[in-house]
Amino acid sequence: MKNNMQNNVFEKVKYNCIGCGLCESICPKNCINIKEKSNIGILPYVDDKKCVNCGLCLEVCPVNLIGKKEELNNIKGIFIGKSKNEQIIKNSSSGGIVSSIIIDLFRKNEIDAALVAFYDRSLNIYGDFITSEEEVLKHSGSFYHTSKMLKNITKIKNYKSVLFVGLPCQNAAFVKFKEKFNIQNDYARISLFCTIGRMKNGIYKFLKENKIDFEKEIENSVTKYKSRYGTRRPGDIILDTEKKENIKFSSQNYFLSNDYFYTPNGCLNCKKLFGVEFSDISVGDNWGIETKEKIAIFTANTEKGLELIKNNNLIHLNKSNIEALKKSQPLGYPLKYKDRNLINKKIKFLKFIYRISPKNRITKKVLYKLRSSILKGITRRQNGTI
Repeated sequence: MKNNMQNNVFEKVKYNCIGCGLCESICPKNCINIKEKSNIGILPYVDDKKCVNCGLCLEVCPVNLIGKKEELNNIKGIFIGKSKNEQIIKNSSSGGIVSSIIIDLFRKNEIDAALVAFYDRSLNIYGDFITSEEEVLKHSGSFYHTSKMLKNITKIKNYKSVLFVGLPCQNAAFVKFKEKFNIQNDYARISLFCTIGRMKNGIYKFLKENKIDFEKEIENSVTKYKSRYGTRRPGDIILDTEKKENIKFSSQNYFLSNDYFYTPNGCLNCKKLFGVEFSDISVGDNWGIETKEKIAIFTANTEKGLELIKNNNLIHLNKSNIEALKKSQPLGYPLKYKDRNLINKKIKFLKFIYRISPKNRITKKVLYKLRSSILKGITRRQNGTI
């Protein structure tokens, strides 16, 4: 029977896993461990000796929700803007909108906790709770590799009113968790726009290419990790460790090195770009305009979301529209909203060639040109409709 349950997990999820960490968190026997494999994807490994076949992991898994296209017509309001506070902008991505919302809610005593991204000493990203305005800037910014945002979700019972921040798939997982365990103390949810995921193995490779030895200089010694840092976009990624300080590189260089070579296969099956169905507010960079400013475009998906945005005096905002929202994601929109079968095959082929190729200058140049060709083909589909 145990073997059947083990097979069930792998048959229904396999590389569709997006690594949210919910199954790990709620497993009554602590027998699930989510791991990356090469540059292929993420897998939930089950300890068959501990598993009691309760099926809870499959009940809460969000992979069956993220393969459906989003409905954008129910959005209550679309805005462009940024924070009024320079320090918030400097420490944040997407104009500091999310940080401004969290700080505003703490100041008004509307929430006593927010679930946001943390990092450990080996650059593993996971979700945990902050309980004060003073903690917000420490956790601002976007970390561009896989994150177990629901790893500590069971701690939500310790708080009266909680704001959840995560990617569309992670918001979907939270909704599953909320429904299964009848959670009543979630104040609101914020979704971060997401075109693709990036695997942590990719940042290892990037650091190696930049003459940084992860095992000797990074692993288990990280003291500071900031992403998208600075007043101009896209910003820098900054690392301090006990062994080496002031490791700094452009976020853009990291994106160019890793995008689509280290995309988990589960992300290729996801059609959620904005996460409007599972959140009150959705936030992302406005890449549809030519500017170096950290300008965001964001949506109110519910009446509550609309109220939170309009009553926030920390944000400069102007009304926008659905066409601007689509154009703000020139690659993400056609990728998520069009037929994915052929695109997915091309990206998986690109990842396979990358995995088996020698990493010299010539092959990398060929691989980058192949990736560029695939992505140009995707963006040409931007003129279509939903």
